[in-house]
Amino acid sequence: MNSGLFDPPSNPFGTAPLDVAPEVREALAAGRAVVALESTIISHGMPYPQNVATALQVEGEVRAHGAVPATVAVVDGRLKAGLSRAEIEALGKAGPSVPKLSRRDLPLAVAAGQTGATLVVRGIASPYTQSSIDPGTGSILVRPAGDVVIQPQP
Repeated sequence: MNSGLFDPPSNPFGTAPLDVAPEVREALAAGRAVVALESTIISHGMPYPQNVATALQVEGEVRAHGAVPATVAVVDGRLKAGLSRAEIEALGKAGPSVPKLSRRDLPLAVAAGQTGATLVVRGIASPYTQSSIDPGTGSILVRPAGDVVIQPQP
C-alpha cells in the first residue's frame, strides 16, 4: 500500500530529507492511527528534565489509546516524523537554544543542517505526505489530492 509518505514527489535536486520512524512507517502502511506531536513543547515549553518526561508520557498516552505517536522536528537538517528517545532527550537538554521552526523556516533549517523544534505540524506533514496525520493539537489532514484540511480542536 502506497500512502505517499514514503514516496515524496519527484525532486530534481535529490530525495526529500524526510526520515519516518519505523514504528510510524509500519502504522501508516497498516492503516493504523498516527498522532503527530509538536516538538516545541519539549524545547521551549518547560524546563529539563520535566520537558522530556512529559513528552515521553504524552507518547505513552497516545500508545495506550491504540495510536502511534510521531513527534515531529528537524534534526541535523532532516525532517523527522517520529523521534527517538535520544532525540527527544537532546531537544529537552538544549531547551530554548533550539530554534522554533515555522513552515517558512523549514527549508533554511534543512539546507543549513540545523536542528529545530516545530511550531506547526502541518509544516512537516504537508509538503511530503499524502497521508492523514492527526496532530495532538487539532486535526491537520493531508489528503491524497494534496489539499490540506485544518480542523481546530474544540
